[in-house]
Amino acid sequence: MISCRRGFTLLEVIVALSIGAVVLLTARLVVEATTDGSHRLIEARRTADEQAGRDRWLRSLMRRVDGGTPDDTARFYGDSTRVAFTSWCEAPGGWLEECDGMLAVTRADSTVVVVVRTSLDGELVIRRQLSPLSLRYLAPSDTGASWIASWGQSVLPPAAVALFGSDT
Repeated sequence: MISCRRGFTLLEVIVALSIGAVVLLTARLVVEATTDGSHRLIEARRTADEQAGRDRWLRSLMRRVDGGTPDDTARFYGDSTRVAFTSWCEAPGGWLEECDGMLAVTRADSTVVVVVRTSLDGELVIRRQLSPLSLRYLAPSDTGASWIASWGQSVLPPAAVALFGSDT
């Protein structure tokens, strides 16, 4: 007589449950890794957007530097660590108001910090990095332009101001 076997043995059930557990654990790890990667990407994007906004604000402020007239007192001067200027800052109402500003490269512990202070906006940290930075000024001349380390007290601002570093 032939016997009919119905159901599974205990060993078969344990093996099936073990395989299912491994599949579920692997799926959970994949979902967690994807979620963590997504959060890191969102944070990196937010940080990059904030940095781009600060850079855009500084460029806008420096584009509006007021050269003044020859009768004015010196309105722009700087050396390798700081530059003082008069510019036009955006007021809370959206219009432009004349403001005094300063861009400084300072050290805080082992970090180089680039800070902008204006009489309207207060202080804003533009950049933090480990490598050294210094300010340079583009001086136009008849034979071309050259980058110099300081800009004497002058009504006329330089053609450009740049942050020079080891990676520049």
